[in-house]
Amino acid sequence: MPIAKSVHGIQLSYEVTGDGPLVVVFQHGWGSTVRHYDAILKHLPVEGRKFITVDLAGHGASTNHDDAHGVAAYAQQLIDVVNDAGCDKFVTVGHSMGAKFNQYLRLIAPDRLLGQVSLAPSPAGFALEEATDEAINYLASNSGNPAGFEGVLRSLITEPVPEDFIKSWAAEAARIPSSILAASMHCIGHTDFEGDLAKSGAVVPTLVLAGKRDPIYHMDKVAERIPREAPHAVLRFMESGHDIPNERPLETSLIVDGFLSAIQSGLAAKA
Repeated sequence: MPIAKSVHGIQLSYEVTGDGPLVVVFQHGWGSTVRHYDAILKHLPVEGRKFITVDLAGHGASTNHDDAHGVAAYAQQLIDVVNDAGCDKFVTVGHSMGAKFNQYLRLIAPDRLLGQVSLAPSPAGFALEEATDEAINYLASNSGNPAGFEGVLRSLITEPVPEDFIKSWAAEAARIPSSILAASMHCIGHTDFEGDLAKSGAVVPTLVLAGKRDPIYHMDKVAERIPREAPHAVLRFMESGHDIPNERPLETSLIVDGFLSAIQSGLAAKA
């Protein structure tokens, strides 16, 4: 796997599939790694595209630093990887907390964004109800405990997911130190840049897929906040819980493929 160097000397591990001109960068959610997108990448056409999947600092094969776990730091890690891969403009795909961090790119690198896909996105604003101190401590306490993480994932899904994925996700999540699990979860709940997005005026084509039965981000609240965070976004609700990429992989890939194809058509028309 290629390695990109980020600030503080962090070594960011990433994978590249395809060599097409449309660059699509996938950022995982809480407790996850590059493997989180395997199910949809199996179905998503790669012709004319370059897919880059990233392990954030302290996750998967990437190294760690104490200052690597804030919204700005996570967003910069994505840029560092894209730069290391020799790419300029790109589309982001983010799940849960990864979608929140991707939104921050609209503040620091809007000219490089061709589009954004948010899957069950954490809010750009505070998520204090979802990320209470009690919840953070409980989730972080599962470090080193794959069985505990299996229970966490099962509580978030409402559609059948392969048992081998549940077990592999839980095993990878359990390898993440509790300090990183807590820091990233705190970042989700206690960081608010929704107002900054509104002030920025950045307009980026955006697709949001949310779960009708998501136990974390309820359907009515998502429908209320997305127009504030991304007034230009297309919002679709899926028959799923929180883990849309793995509960509805084929349907998700078909919808995302349509979004990417529209961006490719737009770029071709400008050429």
